[in-house]
Amino acid sequence: MSSRLLARTWQCALVILSAATLAFLCLHLAPGDPASALGESVPPEVKARMRALYGFDEPLGTQYLRWLGALLRGDLGWSIQQQRPVSAVLRDALPNTLMLIVPAFVLSVLGGLWIGAWQGARAGSRRDRVTSTLLLVIYSIPEFWLAMALLLVFARTWHLLPATGVTSELYAYLSPGERLLDRLRHLVLPVASVASIGIATFARYQRASMQETVGLPFVRTAEASGLGRRRVLRNAWRASLLPVITLGGILLPSYLAGVVFVEQIFNWPGLGYALLRAISARDYAVVAACVVLGSTLTALGAWLAEWLRERADPRLRVAPGLSAGHTAAQVAERIA
Repeated sequence: MSSRLLARTWQCALVILSAATLAFLCLHLAPGDPASALGESVPPEVKARMRALYGFDEPLGTQYLRWLGALLRGDLGWSIQQQRPVSAVLRDALPNTLMLIVPAFVLSVLGGLWIGAWQGARAGSRRDRVTSTLLLVIYSIPEFWLAMALLLVFARTWHLLPATGVTSELYAYLSPGERLLDRLRHLVLPVASVASIGIATFARYQRASMQETVGLPFVRTAEASGLGRRRVLRNAWRASLLPVITLGGILLPSYLAGVVFVEQIFNWPGLGYALLRAISARDYAVVAACVVLGSTLTALGAWLAEWLRERADPRLRVAPGLSAGHTAAQVAERIA
């Protein structure tokens, strides 16, 4: 492991600890507690017994040290709302969320890179301007609004796709092939809601990076030496990937936040759905666990982007501290 990656690993651990601490403080310093969320009809004696049972009446420092110690041991706590371990809540919800995020992210990367590279090689043309306008419109639309529009058109108006849920009510009676088709049909609208924004985002960054790379001297030299246009563009595309790799590492965890409202609209039982229910019930343990999980994914995404940047650009491995913007002379001087 290089010194850059080692430093990034320590930074990731610090980010996760800071996010966990902030999540705990924000939840416990906010007015009210899970006992007060029970409502006015519950007797004060019952609320007091609940606070004593879960330790909400103890000093804040004592609660924090106990929660942090349990977190470091892998114990995420107990869900007051669902009356089971938080780890069981996450274990049920996380696969459903990954079922949305993974295909949406893959579609975003593949579609965004292809469209952006195509635009960058034809920057300034009429087709590039039309495509850029369409992508800007999609990029400007909030995910929840796009999800509601797709739901209205394809589920409520045309009845082409199911509106809510992971599977249909008759799923248990279907054949294996029909079950697979049923799951895919339920995935189309939520994945399209998340992936459309991602494609527009990746395409905009890839277009700018490709346009800048095509104008660099090594590309003009390759064209002047007689190399084919397709081969020159393929190598220019590889050289333009570094900023997009960094963007991918940052955007990957943001998909977790993006699916919160999408899961609510499509009644999808994932992490976002569980998080909103926990917030309304003041279920501290589930909310804190979701924040810790999100910060962990963010840190891992940044670490993975750094690792991919080193694999894509050898200069970052042989001369730590250099970036992709340094010239060959600067790299040679740094190595010497």
